[in-house]
Amino acid sequence: MYHSVPLAPIVGKAAIREFVAGFDDRPPGRLVIHHQVATDHVVMNERTDYITLNGQPVVLPICGVFEIEDGRIKAWREYFDLGPARAAYGASP
Repeated sequence: MYHSVPLAPIVGKAAIREFVAGFDDRPPGRLVIHHQVATDHVVMNERTDYITLNGQPVVLPICGVFEIEDGRIKAWREYFDLGPARAAYGASP
């Protein structure tokens, strides 16, 4: 499961694969990790994503939470303000 918390969760490998494939035509972004903590079953990071949406540069401060099971990501949640992404498409934040 992948969940950008302002949006609906994406569940299942095929759905996640399709979501990620949607970024194929976008310019590469840059992620800067500011803090990261981990236990055997949870990784949390505070980061800033620098991406391009609709041809516009977007800066997204994000807190990511990864649940780990058997060495694999079981669930991935990201918490952020959707406003900067909406603004890139001309929508109100």
